[in-house]
Amino acid sequence: MSTMMKGREHYKNACLFLGHNASVVIWNNADDMFAIEDEKESRSKGGEYVPIHTILKLMKYDIDELNIINFLGEVDYNHTIKALCGNDREIFEQFIKKVKLYELKINHHATHAINGIIEAWEHCKENNLPKKYHILITDGTGDDYESTSLYTVTIDKNKALADCIKTLQRVKRISAADLSCGIFFARLVCNADTGFSPLKDEYKSLGYETEITSLLNNDELNKLNRIIIKLSDGFLSNKKYGLMSAIRNDIKSFLPGVNDERVNDENFSKKKAYYHERHKIQLEWNDSRKPVTLLGIKKSPSEVLLEKSVHQHFSHGFSVKYMQEIAVNHVRMPSWLQRHLNGLSQYEIRIISSYIANKFLETYLVKLIDNEKVENLIVGGGVHFNVKLNNILLNSIQGDICCSPLAGDIVHALTGAVILDNTLSNRSVNLLLLKRDLSLPYNGKYAENVIYTDNEDDFIKNTAHYVSKGYIVNTVKNWGELGPRALMSNSTLCLPTGELKQEINLLNGRDDHMPMAPVLRSENLPVLFNIKEVNRVIGSLHGMIIALSYNDNIPEEKYEGVMHKMHDGRTTGRPLVIKSGVDVEVLQEVEKKTGYAALINTSFNIHGYSTVQRMQHAYHDFDYQCRKAEKAGIRKPFLIIGNF
Repeated sequence: MSTMMKGREHYKNACLFLGHNASVVIWNNADDMFAIEDEKESRSKGGEYVPIHTILKLMKYDIDELNIINFLGEVDYNHTIKALCGNDREIFEQFIKKVKLYELKINHHATHAINGIIEAWEHCKENNLPKKYHILITDGTGDDYESTSLYTVTIDKNKALADCIKTLQRVKRISAADLSCGIFFARLVCNADTGFSPLKDEYKSLGYETEITSLLNNDELNKLNRIIIKLSDGFLSNKKYGLMSAIRNDIKSFLPGVNDERVNDENFSKKKAYYHERHKIQLEWNDSRKPVTLLGIKKSPSEVLLEKSVHQHFSHGFSVKYMQEIAVNHVRMPSWLQRHLNGLSQYEIRIISSYIANKFLETYLVKLIDNEKVENLIVGGGVHFNVKLNNILLNSIQGDICCSPLAGDIVHALTGAVILDNTLSNRSVNLLLLKRDLSLPYNGKYAENVIYTDNEDDFIKNTAHYVSKGYIVNTVKNWGELGPRALMSNSTLCLPTGELKQEINLLNGRDDHMPMAPVLRSENLPVLFNIKEVNRVIGSLHGMIIALSYNDNIPEEKYEGVMHKMHDGRTTGRPLVIKSGVDVEVLQEVEKKTGYAALINTSFNIHGYSTVQRMQHAYHDFDYQCRKAEKAGIRKPFLIIGNF
């Protein structure tokens, strides 16, 4: 063990999440903490649930106390640790003497809710009166199998964060409701070639739906809207033989633990929503049990699917096949729509399916918050990466909205860490938590377009110069973003024109319908965006997680690259409001030279890969962009690396 531990950095605590999109947070205190995200290390989206990259990187550090949030099911920790220690008994014994290992029990949706509380508490103003919020979590499984959960909480900045979390109460759970968000979308995918996958690509649909009026006339669109309204009513209905009841019974037939009985709000849960506990994990050496894999999982999820049931996804969630079967069984495809689809191209079918997915979400959730008389709202969970949906919700309530900028299951390690140590809350909302080693030199053929600097002034000067000249500029800094958002440490920047947006999509192999985001200084927020909406958003804008309406006087021809049309005729954008001094100065310089109050900011990654983390990722994607530029006969982009 002494050889294994030599030269390793020492940290007091770590919180590891085992599950889809695994991550770990490691800390001594709020000023000395960082995270590891498996998807960023592996560049593998979704895929297997075994976070090999995260665990191997975690083992490079000397950790006193390791807490594990485990949504993987049955994990044999003896096997896990034996595998990590190379099946060497001496190393194993020294490891368990050194590390205090705990399993942290916490509710899946409550974790998302608490992360939203942290965001709201950190960004609300002190000395304000306490304010009641509803928390809407629209997300996947946990103990709620594809459900929507609604909570209440009182945010009071004059009280400690822990005291605010203790006011969290769950008031409603709609099992199978998250499944409902994509059910009609899945029905359409079953009947036509969209290129989309049910259960997976609803999030990719944003952008297409604005073209719906080019395919359906008013009568057809009204028919479709009536179907969507009826479907959403079916999921909110308490009828014993309603649509939601039928789907939940289907789910119960192959997934245990789904409770379809309504209970009164007072006795909804035996445990409080914020409940969590830690159990010490007892480890012992056993020669008769050899480690099978890194996590003691004998078979991969794909093997489990093939062998056990096509309906069951690793004892957790729904397979695409079952999603399609539910859709076919419970949602009738209107004959007029089926006839209409037969004559359309894949692109045109995508428009209709995208409209259905987005319109259903908006209809269903607006009805839910209206029924519950929601005034102030916190939202979280994967569905709320749909920034346009969050804008619809903002304009459906009278009060404030706060959007948790972390969705996906990376939220669990970070929230778990804050639950264990509340002093981490301020640093946690910063989101720049991924350490980077920028020392790897560039050895490709496009070195003339790569700038490496450890000087902030040089970084500002070069970035502002090339952006102002109309170039596309990729920036990488020494702290990366936790989650998929580009927060200026992992960004592609350029002037906000429609032409440059198309150029970025070409260089990255992306779909041109995906809207891009404006990055701006806080002073320019009321210049570009509707101040009535701006004033009702708590936090959130540092995480690029909500769309806002542009002011009517903003010229489309100047800012087309960061604009997105809504069904109701409004033009929106999802702003990133930056706070870093370096980023503020870059934007100030560009505005002086060009007059633009905002720039295009999109994630630095080519299509199909997660955002770059390691330098080899950055060089791979940059070279890809340059080759695409050469082939298209356009100017090559720049890569500017700031190591400061």
